Amino acid sequence: MPLKKEKVKKVCLECGKEFQVYPYREKTARFCSLSCVSKYEIKKGIIKPYKWQKGQHISPETEFKKGHIPWNKGKPYLAIRGEKHWNWNGGSSRKGYPPEFDKRLKEKIRKVFNYTCVRCGIQERQLTGFHRKLVIHHIDYDRNNNNENNLVPLCRKCNFAVEKNKSFYLNIF
Repeated sequence: MPLKKEKVKKVCLECGKEFQVYPYREKTARFCSLSCVSKYEIKKGIIKPYKWQKGQHISPETEFKKGHIPWNKGKPYLAIRGEKHWNWNGGSSRKGYPPEFDKRLKEKIRKVFNYTCVRCGIQERQLTGFHRKLVIHHIDYDRNNNNENNLVPLCRKCNFAVEKNKSFYLNIF
């Protein structure tokens, strides 16, 4: 087993504090910390100190000009709710599934289809990341129709594609 080399004592050029380094750094080490390096370089004019502090702007281009009026000044937040919102899709939401659409039913559907996405064929064990389970899709897009013939497992990617093109996929499954 190799012997551990003893450290060499040095004196910091900035603060004068004594510090230790391994022998291979004896000729190059000059400071005890990074903050001493920065202080030394600022003092010698090698780098410039930060010109900004919290709340100050780096340049005049990033500041708001005097008299500038923000685009949303005076517009109530409620003005973009409901049908006026750009993501409105007729009032549907994640809520509203009947109680029988539970974990047991979902697991049963996955098992019937051998834990395989019916659109792309990927198996549940191959899924990675946060969403590792196949989602259960209603073929007729009716959340209340939980007949086993109306439910199929899809991976998240396929479910997103199917939800985007409802009219096309209504006749596919």
